[in-house]
Amino acid sequence: MRLLRSTTSAEPNVPSEPGEPKPMLTRRALMQLLVVGGVTTLLSEKEAEATINLLQVTDANFQAAVIERSKTKPVVVEFWAEWCKSCKFYKPQFAAVAQALKNDFVFAECDQEKSPNTAGGLNITALPCTIVLDGGKPVLRMVGGGRAAEVEGHLKNFLKHKRTQKSR
Repeated sequence: MRLLRSTTSAEPNVPSEPGEPKPMLTRRALMQLLVVGGVTTLLSEKEAEATINLLQVTDANFQAAVIERSKTKPVVVEFWAEWCKSCKFYKPQFAAVAQALKNDFVFAECDQEKSPNTAGGLNITALPCTIVLDGGKPVLRMVGGGRAAEVEGHLKNFLKHKRTQKSR
C-alpha cells in the first residue's frame, strides 16, 4: 500500500515557483491517493490520516498488538489481501470509520496472506473480514465490505451493548 499526497497550488497546472516541476495533482485542498494493488482511490485528508495510523498486524505481533491491547480497549482488525478487489474498495470505508471512532477503538489491519496463522486461528474464510476483539477474544465479525456508515453503526451498537452490560 502506498499513500501519495499531492502538492497544493493556487492555480491548476501552475508550478508554485518558477522552475519547479508541476504538481502531480493541483487543488487548493490537500488530497490523498491510496494505491492498493494498482487501484487508486481518492481519500479525504481524515481518511488518509486514519489509514496512516492503522496498526499493521502480523503473525509475529498479533498477541501483543491485538490480544493484549484488547484487554484495555476494543481492537478492530480488518483482514485483507492484495488480490481482493472488494478489500481495495473497503479500505477507504474502514479508514473513515477508524477516524470517526479512534477514541473508542484501536484500529488495525492484517494481510491475510502474510499472516496465515492469525487468519487461520480466527477462521477467516472470506475477505474483507473485520473482527472486533474485546477482553482478548473475538466478539463481533463483519464479513464483506460495507459502507462506512454501516460499519460505524455496528461498532456503535457494540459499544452501546457493552456499556449496558457493564451497568448491570
